[in-house]
Amino acid sequence: VNTIWTGEEVISWSASNNNVRIDKSKFAEAEIGLKLRMNFTNLQKSAQGQLNDGNWQKIDNVSPLSGTYFEFDITKEILAKLQENGAVISGIGFTLTSVDIINPAKMYNIVLEYDRDDIRAWEPGEPPVLHVSLTNLEAQDVTTTVRLSLMTDAYVYFKDYSKEVTLKPGEKQTVAMEMELTPGFYRMTANANYTDICSYVIGYDPTGIVSESTAEDDFWSFWENVLAELKGIDPQYTFVKKMEDKCTENRDVWEISMKSVPDVRGGEPVTIRAYYAEPKKEGKFPALINFQGTDGGTSTLWCLGGDDNPEWCELILSTRGQMLCNRQPYEADNVYGKDTATGKTDYYAYEFGDTASHYYRGAYIDCVRAIDFLVSREKVSAKNIFAAGGSQGGSFTYAAAALGEGRIRAAAPSITGHADFVDDLKIVEWPANVFKQCQKETGVTNEEMYWFLSYFDVMNFAERITCPITTNFSLQDTT
Repeated sequence: VNTIWTGEEVISWSASNNNVRIDKSKFAEAEIGLKLRMNFTNLQKSAQGQLNDGNWQKIDNVSPLSGTYFEFDITKEILAKLQENGAVISGIGFTLTSVDIINPAKMYNIVLEYDRDDIRAWEPGEPPVLHVSLTNLEAQDVTTTVRLSLMTDAYVYFKDYSKEVTLKPGEKQTVAMEMELTPGFYRMTANANYTDICSYVIGYDPTGIVSESTAEDDFWSFWENVLAELKGIDPQYTFVKKMEDKCTENRDVWEISMKSVPDVRGGEPVTIRAYYAEPKKEGKFPALINFQGTDGGTSTLWCLGGDDNPEWCELILSTRGQMLCNRQPYEADNVYGKDTATGKTDYYAYEFGDTASHYYRGAYIDCVRAIDFLVSREKVSAKNIFAAGGSQGGSFTYAAAALGEGRIRAAAPSITGHADFVDDLKIVEWPANVFKQCQKETGVTNEEMYWFLSYFDVMNFAERITCPITTNFSLQDTT
């Protein structure tokens, strides 16, 4: 390892100096096949690293950053640029601590492995640990240090652990890197022999995490008023067409439509659509509502098959402007700020800052209308209505359980977004970037933004949910 620069330089567009320049003389003895490595700390959300030559011509970049360094193989072309013009290290979201030129051929030949079963959310009483295995392929004793670095999911430094290991020739050792954690999620990186072994999110005691409600005093009166508005609207349940290619001897499948609350109080009711399957035989059947994830106009429409769940009534809801309400012949239904350049819609941005007309005011109530529809069907057992959905659909599932007046018997939301917006903006790129852009365009303060978001934060619906919930999440998915 030949270290050609050390320091502590914050690489950020908001910093006074957001780059590090390295003179071409530092690369005089560099060779093709070596590695140029940038070591960093203080990793931030959406961090990226970029290598430029001394004339600010971009050579390559890495995004998003993870672990403790980013590096590039020195090719013939890169070497020529570095030796002629030097280098500029730039990017955003990290503190550069050193720049090394590494000769991989001279690194100790150690096989580094980790136990994938340790990449998980640990429950209370289970000692969190990462097992790291090292195998020495050298013909001599080798000593190295296994390091474990932890920061919170909000990119705050938490703790470091280290253990020194000496390996005889051919020896394999497994090191248990034990951790002391409080309830939360952590960005963990393991490193040994100048190499990052793995970089993952782990968790500890997820249900022990406390996120305080941000609901305003009038939160429930706000939603009760919208529910009252829904009750005053004729649902006009319409069986638009039978999906003949989906029908079987077990179930009929239809495309249906119904009316929901206007986008603005006093306006015209909004038409929402769904696919609906119902058993052909007589009787009362349990029912399942499926809520869809966010649809920018390119998602694949999913229609039920007649034999998929033959003993159930099932509904796949398209809330206003999404899925069925965003495709021909109903494409004109999507009036929620479609970007004409990309053809996509970001529903978070629609009427941002206005609780009376924001997209999710109506979309959450659309989910209640779906319950109304099922209750209206003679073949539906009204005491056995269930709900499920992923991502945005998980948010809809929670909202339906809270606003559905106890008519959801049990629910299965998964990989749910749209929740805990205060922490969300510290952790994720999207939809935080949408909120920040809307804030910039509307000029609202942070306080005003969080006040607005609190009315649509599904975390704040939790206290009204009384049915059983089963849920899952994706540990490596920051949103």
